[in-house]
Amino acid sequence: MWKKLLNEKDRKKVNISFGVVLLVLGILFYLTFQKSNKSIVLSEKTEQLPVVEDFLNWVSRYIDWSVRQWAHVFEFLIVGICVSIFYAFATKNVGTMIVLALLTCMCISLCDQTVRIFIVGRHFDSFDLVLDALGYVSATGIVSICRGIYSLVVNRK
Repeated sequence: MWKKLLNEKDRKKVNISFGVVLLVLGILFYLTFQKSNKSIVLSEKTEQLPVVEDFLNWVSRYIDWSVRQWAHVFEFLIVGICVSIFYAFATKNVGTMIVLALLTCMCISLCDQTVRIFIVGRHFDSFDLVLDALGYVSATGIVSICRGIYSLVVNRK
């Protein structure tokens, strides 16, 4: 099927971007399956990084979220970028890319939260779905804008 829809060069881009999506999902689910005590230790270590500490101090003037909550936003920003780039290569239509990327990220986020029900010490948190959405919606918007700028530059003759 891919042979009919994509040429060799495009197929290679789709395959590589799909591999990156799988890698990122593997990392995400590794973090999801951590026991609660290991997750807390990782959050505490991350919070002590100078750049994270500076970011939290700056952003706390506007929004008082924990490092764990910001981690959801950044995790799904990365997931959203990877998924959006995959669909940017796999589809020709920007609207189709946006819809597919948002639906895929929504499913990943819901699965990520639902799995936590079965992990001792972890729980489903509906606010985390909102934080995840903030990340992947932003990512899809960024990739869509970049795709639009790219097409304007390439098609400018």
